[in-house]
Amino acid sequence: MSSAKAVIVPGPYVDLEMEGKFETIKKEELSASAVNGKLDGEKGEPATAPYYWSQTVKPVVSKIQSEIDYNYSRHPFICDAATVEGLRSAAKDQVAILQNEKQEPMLALPKAQEEEKALKAKCRFDGLPWSRRLSKTVFGITEGLVTISAIKPISSSIVTDVIAISIIAWISYFGIQTAGSFIVNATDSQQRKKRYWNVLILGLSYALLLGYCRAELNNESLALDAQIAGVRAANNNGALLLFLASVIVFMIALHVELSHALTKEEKANLKAYKQKQHEVMTLETTIRQLDDQIDTIQKDTENKIDIMRRRQFYAASMEVRLVTLAQEIIDTYEKNNLNKRRGAPCPEFFNQKIDNSMFKLYYHHIHEKTNTPA
Repeated sequence: MSSAKAVIVPGPYVDLEMEGKFETIKKEELSASAVNGKLDGEKGEPATAPYYWSQTVKPVVSKIQSEIDYNYSRHPFICDAATVEGLRSAAKDQVAILQNEKQEPMLALPKAQEEEKALKAKCRFDGLPWSRRLSKTVFGITEGLVTISAIKPISSSIVTDVIAISIIAWISYFGIQTAGSFIVNATDSQQRKKRYWNVLILGLSYALLLGYCRAELNNESLALDAQIAGVRAANNNGALLLFLASVIVFMIALHVELSHALTKEEKANLKAYKQKQHEVMTLETTIRQLDDQIDTIQKDTENKIDIMRRRQFYAASMEVRLVTLAQEIIDTYEKNNLNKRRGAPCPEFFNQKIDNSMFKLYYHHIHEKTNTPA
């Protein structure tokens, strides 16, 4: 099952294209109204209210209305109660499906945990697996070295010795493991003792054989050296050292193996425990992933609603800014017009007020009820 996706929390919504368009219109229209106001003021126009409305106010209102329409075309989605309820209802249906899917693992988990606990109580664990592996490795390498030392021909190469030592070490490693398993799987204590002594005798016999082989090689070498030198042959202590090394390492490796080796029943219990442990982990992972999916759906839904509200507020705010801009354009026209009238009285129809009734507003009623999102 795929993991739940990350929830992205939205930031403040800004329509960069609309912002750029607004700033361009503001700059162009204010500049044009200033120029037109000066030109008309020098000519003493406008002279009548109808002329002022048709030639100055109405074009500004039409221009701003087109921008209000464009603003709505970019943000047509209204986040009303029905839309919010629809999104939350869809999310609720998805969550219900996941909750039903979660019921099965939720019911199975307590039973699986109890079974895991019971199986764990039956298990004997290999507390120090590294010491077991280390002792077998040391035993294998030592057996390889003493064996080659006991039987190697004088003319053998280093490569041949390394290969031979590796093979003997590998055989010894798994040999001591097999011996330990052979002993611990005895049906009773009497059979266990018998098997233990059989393995011990076999190991000691192998050590004696190595010592004997090395003694023979050493005796031949020492005798030859003495004959050449014309002196009495020295004592041969190499065989005893090889015998002791083989016996000591063998005994250590065997007892470490016996202390950690598991019987067939213990292995079966351990295997059953690990399988049940995996089952518990799978159930816990499934439940956690379903919880994550549920949480993601709920957060995503609220984020979608929040984004819609932010877009809606932005669109409503832009409407207000556009209407305010219309008033600013008219005020700029009148100010520059009066400055160029050369002392003529202000026309009584000036101080034109731009209000919402002059436009078709899409978000005005929403803007009045909407606060800036956090």
